[in-house]
Amino acid sequence: MTTVAFTRPEKRLEESITIAEKMGFNVLSAPSLEIMDGCPEDFEKTKGLLASGKVDHVIFGSATGVEECTRAYGKGFGDMLQSIDVISIGPNTSRALKEAGIRVDSVPEDYSSYGLVELLGSSVKGQTVLLIRSDMGSKVLSEGLVGNGAIVEELAAYRLKPIGRTDDLDKIMEGMRNGEVDAMAFTSPM
Repeated sequence: MTTVAFTRPEKRLEESITIAEKMGFNVLSAPSLEIMDGCPEDFEKTKGLLASGKVDHVIFGSATGVEECTRAYGKGFGDMLQSIDVISIGPNTSRALKEAGIRVDSVPEDYSSYGLVELLGSSVKGQTVLLIRSDMGSKVLSEGLVGNGAIVEELAAYRLKPIGRTDDLDKIMEGMRNGEVDAMAFTSPM
């Protein structure tokens, strides 16, 4: 049996283990990050920005960002995005948006910050793009959009705190040293 190892935010770990085991993998996993709430003042500022009509595009960088905004803004969140181009980084985020009743206007072919920059290209020149993601979001996206002439605003909808070394992480490391891990899966650049 193939053994796959991965780290995930603690609240996402159980779901990932179940999926990997259903696919027939032996799983080694460890919590890597704790997902913490974003700053309430930042949510209020973003609410005002969305209400101003000045946002042309909103990019969701993760399903967690969607969940945190839905929690913060309630059922009216979708209404706040009615006249804004909604962009998802990939299928899981698109699924979360659809479950929240929010339409997805576009998704890049390459599910990454690079793919988002390529998708929008120079069409964002002079337009305002709101990035909704973690506090640890890659600079690739914001710098790429600014390089294409966009005005970039950001909402850190949640914060990520490294968990550090755990017994489960030690088991993964030992399995790697002993040649017992066939594949290591990474679900995030972090």
